[in-house]
Amino acid sequence: MRFFFLTFLSLLVNTPEKTDEYNVFYTDKDVEIFNEYISEFEDKIDEPIGELIVETGKYFLDTPYVGYTLESREPEELIVNLRELDCVTFVESTIALVQTLKSGRHTFENYCHNLKNLRYRQGELKDFTSRLHYFSDWIWDKQEMGILEDYTEALGGDPYHIHPKIMSKRPHLYRQLVNNPEYIPVISEIEDRMKDRRMYSVPQAMAGKLDDKLENGMVLGTTTNTNMDIAHVGFICFVDGKPHFIHASSEHKKVVLTDYTIEDYLKRVKAMVGFMAAKVKDSENGQLMMADISR
Repeated sequence: MRFFFLTFLSLLVNTPEKTDEYNVFYTDKDVEIFNEYISEFEDKIDEPIGELIVETGKYFLDTPYVGYTLESREPEELIVNLRELDCVTFVESTIALVQTLKSGRHTFENYCHNLKNLRYRQGELKDFTSRLHYFSDWIWDKQEMGILEDYTEALGGDPYHIHPKIMSKRPHLYRQLVNNPEYIPVISEIEDRMKDRRMYSVPQAMAGKLDDKLENGMVLGTTTNTNMDIAHVGFICFVDGKPHFIHASSEHKKVVLTDYTIEDYLKRVKAMVGFMAAKVKDSENGQLMMADISR
């Protein structure tokens, strides 16, 4: 298996004065998977984005679950890995593929561009601290960018007070923080900003009462009573009129579609107190489209 390392220079059409240079690390197999996806899905470009997200998620069924795939490179680079997924990279990769498909610009470079916009704060890859490590922060940032809309409050969510400190309090767990201690106060400041945000969580007890309000392809993040903000993420996928969960499962070691509902899924793990739900926007304004890329 060959590994590739490229520098992309992208020009964003909505901010033509701004260029963003970043390094990309991927394999020939990743490009092969991308091309196979585009070939299989290009005639579905006009389908609603929620349906495409579900179908794309199913495209990855049985893909191996592998954690920490983004931690292998330092300094920070955009790591593309469609061969192995964890819960967050499954969500990011799926949305980026659908965005690329819907854009009509079916190039691997455009996919990398869309992936970068999802993974990093305001779409800017600077260093380890610019990556969105907490998923509630990811939801907040992508809503600010106009990529998705947080529906949690509208679903009847209660205020959810977030102040995770796991990264700044346990920097020894993160190689990048050990090697770059100057990042620790930056991460701590990011964590402090999160506690001042008004965010919501739908209580676990309500999960079975919202079938008519949930939609295929919504991003779902499970809230928790631990020192994390969100414990696990995936997509809502309706099966026989009931919302199920498609996700990269550490338990099953692969991407799976649950054979039980989201309500039952939440009840299986005591620490999961509820969920956040967000809808990816189906418009060109819902992504930062790429005008040009040169190597």
